[in-house]
Amino acid sequence: MVNISKAIRHILLPILIATLSITNLYADHIGQVDIRYEYNGINYTVYLTLYKECTNNPRNPVSFGDIFFVLFSSKTLNTQFNRNITVKSKDTLDLSCLNAIDICHSVTGTIFGYEKWVYYDTVSIPPAPDWVISLETCCTLNMYNNIGWYQPVYTETTLNNSGVNNSSAILSPSNLFFLIPNDTVYYTLNATDIDNDSISYEIVEQKGNTLGMTIPYASGYSKTEPLGVGQLCKIDSIRNQLVLYNSNRGLYALGLKINEYRNSKLISYQTRLLALRFGINTSSRTNTYPFPANNANLSVTTCPGKANSVMLSFLDSTKTDMVDVDVITPNLPGWTFNKTITPGAGRANVLLSWTTPTGLTTLPQFSIALRAKDNECPNNTVDYALAVKTIPCAADSVWPGDANSDNVVNLYDPLAIAIAFAETDAARTSPNILWTPQYCSNWNRIFPVSNVDMKHADCNGDGTADNTDLTAINNNYGNVHDSKKSLPAVIAYTTNSPLFLDTTGIIFEAGKTVQVPIVLGIPSLQVQDAYGIATTLSVNNFTLSSPLSISSTSGWLSAGSSTMVNFTKNSTSNTIDWAHARTTHTNATGHGSIGTLNISIPYTTADNTPLSISFANTRIIDNIGREILVSDIKDLNTTVKNKLSIANSLRTIASAAIVPNPSAQNATLMVALKNNSAYHTDITDITGRIVWQHQTTAANIALPAQQLHSGIYFVKITTTDNETLTLKWVKE
Repeated sequence: MVNISKAIRHILLPILIATLSITNLYADHIGQVDIRYEYNGINYTVYLTLYKECTNNPRNPVSFGDIFFVLFSSKTLNTQFNRNITVKSKDTLDLSCLNAIDICHSVTGTIFGYEKWVYYDTVSIPPAPDWVISLETCCTLNMYNNIGWYQPVYTETTLNNSGVNNSSAILSPSNLFFLIPNDTVYYTLNATDIDNDSISYEIVEQKGNTLGMTIPYASGYSKTEPLGVGQLCKIDSIRNQLVLYNSNRGLYALGLKINEYRNSKLISYQTRLLALRFGINTSSRTNTYPFPANNANLSVTTCPGKANSVMLSFLDSTKTDMVDVDVITPNLPGWTFNKTITPGAGRANVLLSWTTPTGLTTLPQFSIALRAKDNECPNNTVDYALAVKTIPCAADSVWPGDANSDNVVNLYDPLAIAIAFAETDAARTSPNILWTPQYCSNWNRIFPVSNVDMKHADCNGDGTADNTDLTAINNNYGNVHDSKKSLPAVIAYTTNSPLFLDTTGIIFEAGKTVQVPIVLGIPSLQVQDAYGIATTLSVNNFTLSSPLSISSTSGWLSAGSSTMVNFTKNSTSNTIDWAHARTTHTNATGHGSIGTLNISIPYTTADNTPLSISFANTRIIDNIGREILVSDIKDLNTTVKNKLSIANSLRTIASAAIVPNPSAQNATLMVALKNNSAYHTDITDITGRIVWQHQTTAANIALPAQQLHSGIYFVKITTTDNETLTLKWVKE
């Protein structure tokens, strides 16, 4: 009897709620709909978003009611309740670029228009692993090609708050789709998840109610072909894109499911009804939509008293389209948000800043709406969201060497030191450079792009960001704490200026150390306003006589050896990570050499052995950390020549090199002998006068760089069997 009662209640209550919802709606004509929730530090704020079609039919009024009824149910708790959520906002879409007047703006309009309604309420939800939050009502837009007339409207999202709290992923695009037949559209699915959960997408059949009834497809349509046979509708899971193509006009319904995974387990999902309208645009233009620049991080963590700055770029693949952004900040007591928006052709930049109040009784989570608009066609507007999560400041510890706070020590950390160079503030208590978290008060100066406090650049904890912090990076290189973070990226610009190795006049010869200039930019394609570079260089096909090294004391990017951050780290003899950046806080424009790659080739290398040298992980920045994308990065493919005869293959000196060369205050002579015998070193100036002598069996010896004036010198190596080799040395 109890089970029957439960079943009846399970069936009748949704019907009652649907009936009440119809009362609020007055009629049908719902387009897109979805439900999501945010944990606000105490309980949950639930949002319902619906798109309503405006009509000039008297039986279909334009307005919804001010209240919607949302159902909350949990089988584990054996409970369900409905909640009246109230209207938060109403917007009328601007469809002016469709070359027709819509009914929302005029009763004499010739095409349907649309309103976007957002409802919300704050709800206390008891812990349970299986909450379903749903809306069931009537009805869809008047006629869909693929599902027919006046179908029920149903959407749901799940919540597991039995262990930890969760917030829904905020998905863009969130606006209706206006599409042109015979035009392939790649719609970027950009989900912001404040909890850093993994997100996946799938196309699903639409449900019609809480009982799981699915809405059948019309003849000729299916889940795998919702736009019809031969049309394209799929999820590109690699690029996170919804790919659409339809050769037919009409209105089509599509079900989209957004899955959230934490530690590889599905923790929640939300469904969304999408309305795809093909053919209402009578112009010949292609639909393109603004999207966040590569790697944009739309999730920010803050803490009480922290100064925050977030820089974002929104791009349009049609470079001539004007892009603008509306930033809608929440009304929170004690919070003041500052925003600077720079619209432009093909891109718009947004700078948001605020200081999180101190003395907060709760640590809120909230989102800032970012409405990216293509001003060439206002209906090509996409709503994105910047999710903000407040945590205790004590959690924001410094890990020595992780200068940019991305949870890993690598070649990008020296760039962070260069950006923050000479900034000073609170030193850490009893600082060290061991790989342990160490609390430090916020400096309240931040890296503009990533919103990370500059205290992290003080790797050794002495209160100043400078070259002494490179030691912590060197000692802790490759260490990771927690999971690696993808820091946001703001693109300064993209250039065709090349990055390459200049081999002009260079022969890669066995037994020699070859010095190859690293070149960035050429006279006809200079690099504008650059501050630093980080890259990985790798030599393939054989093991080198000694590890790769890079000299970077001169070049157009350099501001002088005393005003540069230079860092190298070998992961193997054949691979080197290199960071080279200014510390002046000013950019440089130029072209040509920015450093020299030193390659010691074994004397045993066979003639015509293939040699390849490749760039990887390249990041070029300006003085605030925006990326300069170089589209022409050239790897090197050549061969090694072995000119040694049988007679001279018995030479004692296998290889020799001066690193770096040219040199400033430090230089090392690196000698590889076939035996461990002693050798004698003479240094002569350009007049032939001997200025320094030394005898040793050591493989590496320090040259007297600090004792000698700038100029050209010759370093002669003489072995015990009177074999000699002379190297040219440039002392800066």
